[in-house]
Amino acid sequence: IRATRAQKGFVVLNSGESNSLEIVASEGLSKQFLDRLAEVLPGPSIISEVMQSGKPFTSLDLQNDPRARHRLA
Repeated sequence: IRATRAQKGFVVLNSGESNSLEIVASEGLSKQFLDRLAEVLPGPSIISEVMQSGKPFTSLDLQNDPRARHRLA
């Protein structure tokens, strides 16, 4: 998160054994946002697309980004 100089962000890793996604770090995000994010991680999302494609994703304004399928906060 600091490497990108982002004000807010999170890191998600594949847990491997259970093949599920887990939030392992965050900066500047509310507990409400992170709780909602954890709820939508198992389904189709930008995160699952990134995990499958291996290509990075960045957004300057995720809440207004048309690529985002879920409103998280």
